[in-house]
Amino acid sequence: MIETSLENIIQVPVSLMEAFLLVVDDHRQIRAEPVLRLDMAWDNELTIKGWFWPQTIFLLRVNPAMSVVVVHLQNHGSYQINGECLRMREVAFLDRLAPIERQQPFPQTLVELTLAVDEVKEVRRV
Repeated sequence: MIETSLENIIQVPVSLMEAFLLVVDDHRQIRAEPVLRLDMAWDNELTIKGWFWPQTIFLLRVNPAMSVVVVHLQNHGSYQINGECLRMREVAFLDRLAPIERQQPFPQTLVELTLAVDEVKEVRRV
């Protein structure tokens, strides 16, 4: 466990950080998706919002283990937050906004995930 608190890690302005959700598929391949927003829910719970692919949501239903990688762009600090998905909630839908030739067979969905944090690691750049 690192000295920096979880709250300090995510309280950086959105413009000064990048965050990615990491899940593993059944072939042990890592799937990374950009995160739109991170917030504290409770002491050891984090809410994560993003426009995640349906396959990512399916993978979380099968295996709720997940990680979030946070990169601070200003001070170059990076952190990996590991845990388990407790809840998922669909927050918004976008459907048929793209031109007909680029439309997907499913609507885009803004999903809010609740992560029960087990471990926070500092990731050092070489």
